[in-house]
This record gives sequence, C-alpha cells and structure tokens, in this order.
Amino acid sequence: MSKIIYADCYDPNNRYVIYEDTPHEVVRNTYKWVNYKDKSGKLLPSPVQVLLKDLNKSHLETLCHFTLKGFPESVNRFMVDEWNYRIDMEI
Repeated sequence: MSKIIYADCYDPNNRYVIYEDTPHEVVRNTYKWVNYKDKSGKLLPSPVQVLLKDLNKSHLETLCHFTLKGFPESVNRFMVDEWNYRIDMEI
C-alpha cells in the first residue's frame, strides 16, 4: 500500500487524500491552495480555494519558493511538479 503524503480536511464536505504514487494529473485536479490575502496583501473577507491547475503562473512561481519552509515537503513538491508539468505540456 502506498504512503499517504497529504490529507486535506479544510472542507468537511470535500475531504481527500493524496498518496505518494498519485499521478500528477490527479493531484493538479484535486489539490487546492487556500488564499487568505489578495494580491496587495490585504486579508480577504473569506478564504478562497484555488485548484493547483488554476493557479496563475506568477502565483505558482511564488509558491514554489514560499512553500520551501514551513509547509509539508509534499506541498512544495506539488507546486514544483505543477511548474514542471506546465513546461513539459507547454501550458
């Protein structure tokens, strides 16, 4: 059995688990980044969830660096894998 590397319990109506062998195509359509602030750094009235595949390029690039410290290694891996996926798929 594959090891669990991420379990999301943020939304009680939409919980999910990602295993170490989960294909990236599944991760990018499942994993959600939660924004608490807008682009200018102001707190949002309520958190906004964004699928990994829907993050814009500049936000994704920032998250590749931002998630290096203080986040599970798997979260940074999702970001870097998405960056590389977009390069490989010419997205």
